Amino acid sequence: MPKQHPNLYRRMPKADFDAAVKNLNDRIPSANQDEILAGFMRIVAMVKDGHTGFFPRPYFNDGVIPLRFYKFDDGLFVQKVSQAYPDLVGAKVVRIGKLSADQALKQAGTLAGADNEMGEIENAALFLSIPEVLRGLGIVDQGQDPSVVFEIGGKERTVAFKTSGSVNDLIHPPADWVDASNTAPLYLKHPDDLYWFEYLKDQQIVYVQQNAIQNKADEPVAKFYERVMDFVAANPVDKLVIDLRRNDGG
Repeated sequence: MPKQHPNLYRRMPKADFDAAVKNLNDRIPSANQDEILAGFMRIVAMVKDGHTGFFPRPYFNDGVIPLRFYKFDDGLFVQKVSQAYPDLVGAKVVRIGKLSADQALKQAGTLAGADNEMGEIENAALFLSIPEVLRGLGIVDQGQDPSVVFEIGGKERTVAFKTSGSVNDLIHPPADWVDASNTAPLYLKHPDDLYWFEYLKDQQIVYVQQNAIQNKADEPVAKFYERVMDFVAANPVDKLVIDLRRNDGG
């Protein structure tokens, strides 16, 4: 990392990095694989750079808790879940393993390569469904199924999950997973489309969403925006909205 990163110590002191490397190196002989992986992830995340992260997907092979968490202002909730647990969609998360939801999210956030708080929270919410991460952080004991306490209708319910599927299910949830939103909001209308636009005629708004900095094979970015601006010029448009909230770069 010191050899390849153009400015490794921009957001962390070199002494802190060196100390963290030494600490992990000293612990490796007595640590298990999950703890070692979490240690490497934490060191890389110290850089606080969205383009510098360690996500050892080949080692995440114990399946996942088949749901996606999302952090809202009023807590951690189940945003999407497999059809095996449809009644959990929209449930508030009270506890994961040994920690409260907030404590678990904070711990997982220390492993997330991100530029800012939002990036850290988004990645941390995904990590909490990965059993190797939960064990590596000590949130769940080795050999135990991940256990989560939910609040549903004012009552608590504990679920010990049998993990299934793969990490890919978290990154791209299967189409048959139950979604907390009955009607997807506009920004989730075409989540896998690199860029698209829609005209909201009643509001005279042209809404553009760009989900990556990458050219489509059939229409490069430049041509797409030529088409957008041609549309704006030819129609009554009061506002142009360019939505980058799902854009991780490219």
